[in-house]
Amino acid sequence: MTKLFLLLIPLGCIISGTTARNGKWQNSRQNTLEFSFYRLIDGLFVPETCDDGSLPIVIPKSMMTCTSSQTSQTPGNWACENTINGKPLRGSNQRAWAVEKNKGVGEYIEFKFSRPVLVKIVKIMQRFYYFENARRVSFMFDGNTKTTEDAELEITTPMDWNTKRLNHYLPTQSLRITIEEMTTNKISSQSFWGGFKQIQFIGCPEF
Repeated sequence: MTKLFLLLIPLGCIISGTTARNGKWQNSRQNTLEFSFYRLIDGLFVPETCDDGSLPIVIPKSMMTCTSSQTSQTPGNWACENTINGKPLRGSNQRAWAVEKNKGVGEYIEFKFSRPVLVKIVKIMQRFYYFENARRVSFMFDGNTKTTEDAELEITTPMDWNTKRLNHYLPTQSLRITIEEMTTNKISSQSFWGGFKQIQFIGCPEF
């Protein structure tokens, strides 16, 4: 079992989730979901923690609002709020954020947090049709273009999450995700509507 654990580490973060139950979690982070992951420091795998030693949490919907560059007006519900409802409809193109027809690159979705959050990980689930999905995105913090960092999205279906570790090390009150590049393996005449199905933020809120 130990060998399997060590073999899995180089492939990505080792993660786990537990509901916070007691101590200050019960008082200030009640009903939140802890998220454990490790980094390699001097040959040891050390759990990533917040500044106060607690584990990062999945930022709840109640702490976020969202806006977007545009929203598709085609029949259905394509609002940005769909990405944080915690209910991915993996087997359908419905229940997602989408923009107008044949739009993608340059479109963005932006989240504002009710209190500053040190965001450590962003998880992005793509939409149902691969040809409507992003290949590369950028993250911008607090509207400051100097903070922008890029990430490639390897998974272009809703089968699993794209999990991206951020380099930004300061708490932020907003985070914008911009589509920088769309998938290229689509028929040239195929219509598409860019967007995302689900988005999660893992981090440390300032309580």
